[in-house]
Amino acid sequence: MNNHMQPAEISGFLERTLLRVQKPARYTGGEWNAVSKDWDATPHRVALAFPDIYDLGMSNLGLAILYDLLNKRPDMLAERVYAPWTDFEAEL
Repeated sequence: MNNHMQPAEISGFLERTLLRVQKPARYTGGEWNAVSKDWDATPHRVALAFPDIYDLGMSNLGLAILYDLLNKRPDMLAERVYAPWTDFEAEL
C-alpha cells in the first residue's frame, strides 16, 4: 500500500493551503542562486535541514557555504528544507 501523495495531490494541497498562510513565498522555492539539478542523474542526494523558519535559515552563512560546496560537485545534489511557520504547521 502506497501512502505517499501523488504530484497532483501535492499541487492541489499547496494551491489551497498557501492562500491561507502569511508568507507563501517561504514554501514555493525558486529563490536567487538556487541550484537545479536532475535528481535521476545525480547519484548522491542530500537534504540540508535547518531547524528554524526559512527567513532565518536563508541568512545562515554556514548553511549557504555547505549548500554551495555540495552542489559544485557533479556527483552531489543538495536541497534545503526549513521548519514551517506556525500558520503553515497548523495546516499540515
